[in-house]
Amino acid sequence: MKDGDYRDVLSAFASCSANRTPKVVMMSETTSPEEYRQAKGQGLFDVISSPLRPTDVEWMVTLAKRDTRNQGKHVESSHDIELLERTARVGA
Repeated sequence: MKDGDYRDVLSAFASCSANRTPKVVMMSETTSPEEYRQAKGQGLFDVISSPLRPTDVEWMVTLAKRDTRNQGKHVESSHDIELLERTARVGA
């Protein structure tokens, strides 16, 4: 983004959702292995390539659900997950 990057997004989520750990996924045209490790180390859930395919979004939703279950937490809003799943199917 021209006025910031994923760190700003992570920071904004951290300040407004102290009791939730958001799953932030970044789209990138190119990502080196080092940049990927750095982004993951700073709290980014994952990185998907751009232009993305609907299956990429669907896979991120699946991984986020699995990660949430593995942490012993419940998904805060099933509506949010359903919206992401519908978005993943757009253009499929």
